[in-house]
Order: sequence, then structure tokens, then C-alpha cells
Amino acid sequence: MRRIRKATVATTATGLILSVAGVNPAIADTPPLDVATIHGTGTIFPGIPLTGCVNNAHWTFDGTIAVVGDEQFVGPVHYEGDGTICESHLVGVTVGNISGSVSGSVTLSRTGVHVAVAGNVTIGGGEHSIIAGECAWTPTSVNPTTSYVLDCEAVLKS
Repeated sequence: MRRIRKATVATTATGLILSVAGVNPAIADTPPLDVATIHGTGTIFPGIPLTGCVNNAHWTFDGTIAVVGDEQFVGPVHYEGDGTICESHLVGVTVGNISGSVSGSVTLSRTGVHVAVAGNVTIGGGEHSIIAGECAWTPTSVNPTTSYVLDCEAVLKS
């Protein structure tokens, strides 16, 4: 009974996240899919000013990831990346590496407080593609913004 509930939750969450991310659930393969949620806090150096933009912003993030599906675990996660454009409160693109319970190369593309996530990660020794990923970015400091909270959901395909 417990496995059936987990599978149902994973299937329902997968369809919901795929729909929100603009991916038609009908064209996404059936399992093996995993659903991941990440919550944590991070820093930006030298920070994003209220007006204008900053080049080469360095982003770090530490949080917790929970994965349901073929893989099932909760563990720590760390991200470190650098901005590839002049980052402002309106837009930003950061390319970096994730480590901890998962590892890989990840790109975060931000428009306002919405962050799209793309890349490939390794979980439990297996390669997974992020087929849909979305985060909510909440700045926690101002002028410049040097700290933030990030809440993410993603669908991973092995």
C-alpha cells in the first residue's frame, strides 16, 4: 500500500509540474521519472544593485533536496555558479555545478522571481536529465541583493 501511494503522489506531482512548466505530460515518457523539490538559501557576490546590473555575479546556494520516484531520498545540496550576463533584478543567467546528494552541471535562467532550471545530474550513480524545472527566487537583502531563498521543483528523467 505504501508503494502505491508514493507512486500515485509521484505521478500526480509529475503531471502537475510538467503542466506548469509548459511540457505536455502526454509526450513525456512514463517512468523512470523522478520528482525533486529543493529548498534553501544562498548568497550573491558582489550583489545585485536595485538599478543597473552587475557582471560576473557569483552565486552560492545550500539547501535540502527531496526526491520521489525511481530514486527516493532526502539529502543536502550545494550549488555554485557564475553569471553569464549582466545580472539585474529583472534577468539573470547563471551556469554552475551542483553537489551533495546530486551532482552535475546546471543552468539557472531567471526572469524576475521565476527561475528555469536546465541540465543533467547524477543521482545514485545514474544520469538524469532535468526535463522541467522551476524555482521561486526570493531576495532577502536589498541594495545590493546579496542573499536569497530558493524553492524549486523539477522533473528528472533517467
